[in-house]
Amino acid sequence: MFFGSANVVAVVALVTLVDGRLLGRQSPLVHYIPQTEAPVFKCPQECECQPGAADNGGMDLVSGMCHGYASEELSGARFCGFSKTYWTGDFRDCTQCSRPEFFGSHYELYQPTGVATGSVILLAPWNGTLGWGRQWVTKNMELVAPSIRQHSRILDVKGRPMPGKGFSAWYGYADDSAWQTEDPIAADVSWAVSYVHSLIEQEFKIVGDYRRITVFGLSQGANLALESVIRFPMPLGLVVSERGVLLPSRRANMTHRTIAATPYVLTIGAADHYYHENVIRECSSYLHKLGASVFMKTIQGLDHYKWNNAEWQVALNAVAAAQSGNVLALYKLAQVTKWTVAQIGE
Repeated sequence: MFFGSANVVAVVALVTLVDGRLLGRQSPLVHYIPQTEAPVFKCPQECECQPGAADNGGMDLVSGMCHGYASEELSGARFCGFSKTYWTGDFRDCTQCSRPEFFGSHYELYQPTGVATGSVILLAPWNGTLGWGRQWVTKNMELVAPSIRQHSRILDVKGRPMPGKGFSAWYGYADDSAWQTEDPIAADVSWAVSYVHSLIEQEFKIVGDYRRITVFGLSQGANLALESVIRFPMPLGLVVSERGVLLPSRRANMTHRTIAATPYVLTIGAADHYYHENVIRECSSYLHKLGASVFMKTIQGLDHYKWNNAEWQVALNAVAAAQSGNVLALYKLAQVTKWTVAQIGE
């Protein structure tokens, strides 16, 4: 459930970071001052209530939030539902909470040193901290791919705080068995996807070209990156999935639908005990059958948690190629990179 796979759009997610595992000194060449963006809207606190009963029009919560009506207090608690039982008395209207602006996530924005012609959206892993991307992806970036920092807005995004849980995440699970198989609550995923789509649209209004937007995710963030880009109607520049997978519900649906022509880069560690290489191959094959360009890279000796220089360089070079606006640059990169699968199906 932690890290993900991808191709060419830039979506990346990670787990809690340990600074000592990352790159050494911070290069003084480029100074980025982050601007923290907090949610503009906030749902009433009473919307973080209890699930209602199915037999009287009650409904489950979505990532700990009611998207219907929070009833008046009954024995010291409010309950979520849509029927008249829930919108009488001192109730709270929570129906607007399903909008992406109420998702409750935060991000740090790094402005480019030059004119912004591209955007990179970094999606944190389960329980990732604000600023995880600065340590995992962008630290010393100018030593490998200086063009990204020179011309791209970078959004370093974490998941939303899960009410009553003490951690942040993009979506929740019905139980422990669903957590282990990465089978999340569908409504939670849809809400998170709508939030990512809102970020893509926000960046499009600034850079003016979907092909210059990259979604980069790690672990649970990578899973969300993949699902978000599959559902997005326009082709993006790239999706990067580090140590992530397509959700089981997606892999089980082999219907040959049309998806936008976004390239995908998927990386995985050969020693990853959460997501195995054969699962990533299955995901790559699925994406290829849907008509996507897919690049997969297995990193020998890598587990699910540690930062890795080879994976870092592959991802940055792929993002730089996508941000250049030259589609052939990605394929030229494939020619000099020993991909596990250079091009699925060829």
